[in-house]
Amino acid sequence: YSVMDMTEPGRHKQNVELVSREQTGTMGASATIYRMVQHDDRGVSVNITLSENGDVLEAGLGPSIKMLAEDERTAKSPGKGTLDLYLASAVPAEGRLDSSRIKSLTGMTVDLLGISPSDFLDNSRQRARSSMDATLRVSIDAGKYEPAVEIPGESCIDNDCKDGKIRELAGMLKGQVKSDDKLELGLAISAWVNRHMNYELGVSLVNVRSIVEQARGDCLEYSRLFVAIARAAGFHARFVSGIAWAGDKPPRFGYHAWAELAIDGRWVPFDPTWAEYPVDASHIKFDNENGFSIMNHFGSLKVKIIETIYGK
Repeated sequence: YSVMDMTEPGRHKQNVELVSREQTGTMGASATIYRMVQHDDRGVSVNITLSENGDVLEAGLGPSIKMLAEDERTAKSPGKGTLDLYLASAVPAEGRLDSSRIKSLTGMTVDLLGISPSDFLDNSRQRARSSMDATLRVSIDAGKYEPAVEIPGESCIDNDCKDGKIRELAGMLKGQVKSDDKLELGLAISAWVNRHMNYELGVSLVNVRSIVEQARGDCLEYSRLFVAIARAAGFHARFVSGIAWAGDKPPRFGYHAWAELAIDGRWVPFDPTWAEYPVDASHIKFDNENGFSIMNHFGSLKVKIIETIYGK
């Protein structure tokens, strides 16, 4: 069946797989529960436990995030604490990057644990090879770009870039750039988004007009707005997701989103959240146009830093 997801445009197909039917209970009372896995067309899988009446008793996303059905008093009882989603989804790192020099990180080699080769995008910027111990060794060269091939003729391919306000912003920014230099225009769009937005984690605004008007969000909103304006300005643009260095207390990477523009036959990355171009080598991409499948790795992914290269 398909459902409308209000966090991004369009409907998404979902399949539900029944894993088991079990009897459970205490004090002589018996009940039937159903364990299921819900898959959608973005690659997200959620483990769900239902009661025989169809109530959700438990749901889990990856090995680290679990939601339980509890009454309000139990859920708010002392000792329960609160879940910091940012920290819960952080990717622990062995080794360190120099956070003060992160924007000059031009190359890096890491071992990724907890991801299969089929879930990783191997390309000219990030080369991967697997080893016998289920480790994926990845070498990133920030100076290399993926070739932009098989691009459709039309740049504005969704409702975001057709929004009147987005078209107005695209026209304004094109007017401020005095040349036909596409890189200069991309930088102008990134700088505008970074200045306009206020960083707020976990906002999940429903459309790009809301993002412009409320001017808040995290990397998802920053990147979605950037892509919408870029497409309205005539770029072939795409939203990308992966991980990037998030700090050294403790050493960790964080799940992150940024964007790429097709310029002179190459996909050139921009990070409007951090106003970063060129994008540093800690940005490791897992997916194009899909910020959701990466959630399957919450709690399972680990990074071991092998080698770093810093530019001047």
